[in-house]
Amino acid sequence: MILLLEIYMTYAAWKKGWRGWALMPLVAALALGFAIGMGSGGELPENMFAIALLVDGAVLVALGVMIATGRQSLPAETDENLAKEDDETVGADSEAAAA
Repeated sequence: MILLLEIYMTYAAWKKGWRGWALMPLVAALALGFAIGMGSGGELPENMFAIALLVDGAVLVALGVMIATGRQSLPAETDENLAKEDDETVGADSEAAAA
């Protein structure tokens, strides 16, 4: 059940503008779970359930923060904006040369 919630929250964070960054909490949790499983040598730690809940809780919090804040994007550098900057620079240069 928690995995379904994490997948939905990843989708929601993706739509809020986080794109690929929204996948990082889930990927990190899966990688950590894989590393714990491989490092244990086949014997699961006694407190594995507590570790799993802690990691899943951290993923849910991280995704919740991503959804709540959204991604702050910089203004797009369009050709129109770059042309305006070039015109302003050229105009300043010609005024300096005339003086």
